[in-house]
Amino acid sequence: MIGVGSPFGADRLGWQVVEQLQKEYGESAIDFLTLDRPGVALLEWMRGYGQVVLIDAVLVDEIGERPHRHLDREALIAHSTEKLSSHGSGIAEAVALGEVLGELPAEIELIGVAVTAQQSAVSPVLIQQSVERVVALLDE
Repeated sequence: MIGVGSPFGADRLGWQVVEQLQKEYGESAIDFLTLDRPGVALLEWMRGYGQVVLIDAVLVDEIGERPHRHLDREALIAHSTEKLSSHGSGIAEAVALGEVLGELPAEIELIGVAVTAQQSAVSPVLIQQSVERVVALLDE
């Protein structure tokens, strides 16, 4: 499980969710990582895993009724950009490159948690809702 983000404001959300999950699962067969804007280096971190769950904050204009967005492997590939760049690359570019190179895990999913540009931090309630969403996904 990989929390993607940065040390700034609400972009820490992916890290915070993974840190909470690690506390709850403790010693388990799940590896927990937090990465600071890995770009296409994400492929290296995913190498050797059959299943990877990515958790990241997703910027929205307004948080609606669905604060979580779940994309499985096919949806991630469909939403990844065709224009690759070594400049400012994120999860979409890493997924697109991984697909071209045949280096994506068999199962890769993204749980995006909606945040707005105005948020400087994330509420504990949203973190817990995100943890519950990830647990539900893992139980499926």
